[in-house]
Amino acid sequence: MRQLSNNIFACLFLILLVGSCTKTTNNSYLRFEVEGKQYQMGGIGFYYSKLPTANRYHFMIDYDTQSYQKAPRGQIQWIMTSNSLEELLGKEIDLSTAANEAKAGQYADPNVSFTLEKEDINVYPPLTSEGNNLIIKINNIDSNYIEGSFSGSNLDYLSMSDNTSKSVNISGSFRAKIYRKDR
Repeated sequence: MRQLSNNIFACLFLILLVGSCTKTTNNSYLRFEVEGKQYQMGGIGFYYSKLPTANRYHFMIDYDTQSYQKAPRGQIQWIMTSNSLEELLGKEIDLSTAANEAKAGQYADPNVSFTLEKEDINVYPPLTSEGNNLIIKINNIDSNYIEGSFSGSNLDYLSMSDNTSKSVNISGSFRAKIYRKDR
């Protein structure tokens, strides 16, 4: 009987050990689609910090700094006037408006960049365009995560390996762990 209880204990210990090793501590993601192909990355952070001037915040959706992400990869960052993170809930954030605010306020333009299946295939806003063409919708914010979706049209697709350049649309969703970084 004692041997049986030791075996059961050992099996339970192994199950717990395997479960703790395979369990992810951050169930965040960034999913996006370009020309019918879907891409996904995990370990996503939503970083934000208040700028020293007025009520402006810097927001960024990117991979968690503790996990390097090879392709596919994506990053969206912008600065906008806001009183708090919670104020974004339910809003549509037009990055062309954020770009216009940036020019008027002399701070950084929004940065949008997606790397597809290889490091040399990228999607980003047109360099010659006045607008950023990406709209972000914030659907949910809790104490740890922010969730939303985004879509953009007429973004540049550039592949160095096969020398392809064209205009594409992108859409996607995210669930990101919230990190506040005070400056």
